[in-house]
Amino acid sequence: MILKVRITKEDIEDGVAGSCYWCPVARAIRRELKKLKDTRAGYLLTGVAVYCREVRVGEWAGNLPEEIANFVIAFDTDRNSVKPISFELEIAA
Repeated sequence: MILKVRITKEDIEDGVAGSCYWCPVARAIRRELKKLKDTRAGYLLTGVAVYCREVRVGEWAGNLPEEIANFVIAFDTDRNSVKPISFELEIAA
């Protein structure tokens, strides 16, 4: 499945630097998963974690686009240096 993920200003403001579970990217992915009507969505929501260049959703793990990995690094360094951004993430579910 392909998720269209939009990191909003609110994700940036409410995100937690250094947190793999509550950074803006993890928050945005979790929000998009909640929108799915697919029965797997609840299972996938049990674990969304972002580790700089990698994302884990449920038991699935994959690489983030380079631009988003750089966003994570920049956010962790200075949240004021990043702006809302969108990306697509293909998740094998």
